Parts: sequence; C-alpha cells; structure tokens
Amino acid sequence: MKVHLWTSGVFQHKGGIQKYSEDILRVLTEEESPAENVKVFIKNDRGPAKQCFSGKRMKVIATGKYPPGIRTFIFSLKLFCMGVVQRPGLIIVAHANFSPIAMALKKIFKIRYIVVLYGIEVWGALAKTTKKSISLSDRIVSISNFTQNKIIQQIGREALKLEIIPPSFDERRFTIRQKPLYLLERYLIPKDCHVILTVCRLAGEDRQKGYDEVIDVLSIVKKKTGKCKYIIAGDGPDRRRVEEVIRAKGLGDDVVLAGEVRDAELADHYNLCDLFVMPSGKEGFGIVYLEALACGKPVIASCAGGATEALAGGELGVLVATGDKEELAGRICEILSGRSGHPYIYNREKLREKAIECFGYNVFRDKFLKIVREYAPVTG
Repeated sequence: MKVHLWTSGVFQHKGGIQKYSEDILRVLTEEESPAENVKVFIKNDRGPAKQCFSGKRMKVIATGKYPPGIRTFIFSLKLFCMGVVQRPGLIIVAHANFSPIAMALKKIFKIRYIVVLYGIEVWGALAKTTKKSISLSDRIVSISNFTQNKIIQQIGREALKLEIIPPSFDERRFTIRQKPLYLLERYLIPKDCHVILTVCRLAGEDRQKGYDEVIDVLSIVKKKTGKCKYIIAGDGPDRRRVEEVIRAKGLGDDVVLAGEVRDAELADHYNLCDLFVMPSGKEGFGIVYLEALACGKPVIASCAGGATEALAGGELGVLVATGDKEELAGRICEILSGRSGHPYIYNREKLREKAIECFGYNVFRDKFLKIVREYAPVTG
C-alpha cells in the first residue's frame, strides 16, 4: 500500500506536532507496517540531515527551502499533483490546514484520508472548508479527549469515526541519570539548591504555559524551601518581556532563561531538575510532561486541557487549579520539602515505569498500526 504523510514539520523545530509526526513516520516505516511505499511531504522543513529511520521505503519531499510567501502554494500544489499521479491508498493528514486538499482528492479519486488533530490549531473557529474536510475524513485521530471534544463542538459527532491516540516519547533518549555536572557549572547551581524546570517556547501565544505564574511564586518558594533556581528552557519573542519581569521582581540570580536547548542536551536538563512545572492553562496534551516523567522527575501541571490526560488524571503527577498561585506555591513547596503524599512522586523508577506503561512508543505504535491496517488492501 502506498501511504502519503502530510505534515508541517518533522526534523527541525521539534514541537509537539513535529514529534507526533516523527512517531507516525517511524510506525509507517517499521516492518510490521502494511505501507510498502511511504512518501513524506513536509511544509516547513528542508528534510532530514541524514536518514533518520532504518525502516523501509521512505522518500521525503520538503518545501522548507522556499520563502514563506510562496511556500504554502508550492506545498499545496505538490500535495495535489503527487496525489493525482501516485494515487496512494491512504493519506495521513498530520495538520488540519491541509485537509481540504485531501478532501478534493477523495472526491475525485476516492483516496481515503485520516486527519490528525492536536490542540490550539483546531480549538478556535475553523474555516467552513476545513470543518467540512475534517468531517468527511475516513478517520479523525485526536491526541486527547480534550481536543476531540473541541472538534465535536464544531462539527458534531454524527457519522464521525473518532479515535484518541495520545503522544508518545523517546524512551531511549529520556532516561534516569545523575544531575549533569556541566549544567550545574553552566548555570552556577550550588549543591544544596533546588532546581525547577519548564520546557516551552517563550511566545505571546504561549504565555498560558504558566511560566509567569512560576516566576510570581518563586519568592514564596525560596522562603519556605531555601535556595531555588528556576530554569526556563526555550526561546521566543516573549523573552524580552520575561527578562523585564525578572528584573522588576529582583529574581535575576534565581531565574535562568536557558534559551533554545539542543536536542542532545534536553534529557540532561530534565535530569538536572528536582521538579518539572508547567501549569499550562491551554494544552492539547504536553509531551514535555512525559519526557520529564521518563527521567523520573516529579511533575506539576494544571488541571485544564489535555495536561490532565498526560498525568493520567493525577496518577502520574500533581494537578493544580489553573491560575491558582497559592495552590501552585503550596504544591511546589510540598514536593521540594519532601512532604508530598503522592504515592509515586519520589520514586523515580516507578514514575518512569508508569509513563512507559501508559504512553510508551509500543503503545502508540500498536494503536496507530491498527488504524493503518484497516485501510490496507485485502490480499490473497
């Protein structure tokens, strides 16, 4: 079976959508996959620097080299033309914005397609054509109940084939290790200092990630728990404002804006911290929570959006009310002081084990392969 995967990115700028797309690609190119030929169409990447998968039959068509002003047009043209020429047995549309092209191919050539939905890109009001193309897809895969319910509110539930497949994480990269000495030295962290970590972009639309709230309660946490360093791993246009907030609060020695962290150092940053905190008010799911858990770290998230599902309703971490700074400060202090009553919070191996049990790659692979196999042609 020929399969086309359409996505905004895979190999560069590793956000949630890119990581999810990478896992889909990994599934499609494994030996168990019914896909005999996989074409990957990537809008914003220039393609892989090297062959990233040892699996089978993959070709990448990337348009990241084109200027943004014409990239969308060129990408859309390639999707349609290659669909007409190759007539794949299945198209996996890994971004809702591309679904109208898949709808056109289905109407003309009866090519089946699946649409994958993540979060903010489908939470707001969708264009009429996009809503129609999602509703006419052969399957709608959402990464969480929260996102699925958001799309149901817009297009209804009738006749929809719905599936929830949560994100996974790389169990090989994110493992339990000692605090890296080079990071302790880089960030001037004394041995008796607690480290709190958030991994996210610093962008205006991402302020709901909750880093402002953590900065606001840091003075309280320091008074109750002693030395404390808050590291924000990520960069973006909101950085200058955050720097001003830090200066205004006199926290210049206590908050580190680490900037964009290289993939090679990301797992080390999780292992550096004593607590991962991201009380996001809007989250489709939050792969960073899983990465932190895989490193055996306690996690605090907001009980809003898909973050609740990432922590299995509180089984894998601590949930706080969105915007409740008093509760946030209290939970941080509890965990750092060793007073949390959560059954797994101080058991690093158990946190990792439960994260793999609920969201490991094998779980993701089995669920996604089951769907792809449904669309494979019957042989024999």
